[in-house]
Amino acid sequence: MSKAAYLRLMIGDILPNDINKVIYLDVDLVVCKDIKELWQVDMHDHVLAAVPDYGILSSKKSLAEKHKSFGWKRDNGYFNSGVLVINLVKWREQGYGANVLNASQTHNFRHHDQDALNMVVDGNWEPLDLSWNVIPPVYELKPAILMCTQLRKNAIKANKNIGILHWAGRKKLGSINYMSPLTVSTINIQKMSLTIHHFLLEKR
Repeated sequence: MSKAAYLRLMIGDILPNDINKVIYLDVDLVVCKDIKELWQVDMHDHVLAAVPDYGILSSKKSLAEKHKSFGWKRDNGYFNSGVLVINLVKWREQGYGANVLNASQTHNFRHHDQDALNMVVDGNWEPLDLSWNVIPPVYELKPAILMCTQLRKNAIKANKNIGILHWAGRKKLGSINYMSPLTVSTINIQKMSLTIHHFLLEKR
């Protein structure tokens, strides 16, 4: 696990105790809308809010691997960890950081700390609108997504109103030939630079 991933799990210890909520963003993404909208999402008392990972959820092979790896249950869903709204009060009180780190170190996960987060959170998360973490399978409309009516409907809707565009996976921002016309027309990626791991903080 990378040092950056470790720091994410230790966010409750790193940030001052008077910070009770945080938005975590991976480095390989671009925020396309006012992030205040994300900040104001009702988390319904869950420890975190995140976007369902359609790359995983549209793949029977991946879901079978998750079930074998950590006992994944369909009712729990599966989220992408690149965009997280975290309730730091619950995160600290229930020791999520240490528990996820321990799970990462004691299991051989395919998706590392993302799998560990999904395992430890165990369904205690609030789904965000897909537009807040549009990953390659979504903006490319991969066949498995197109073949599922609900996934297809949500993906097309998200692509029309991207809140955060996330180059999750191997192909990153510089792969201009890889980007779809939709992506290029949505934001001016040629001149856009990324800054590392942004945090939006709220004090009590």
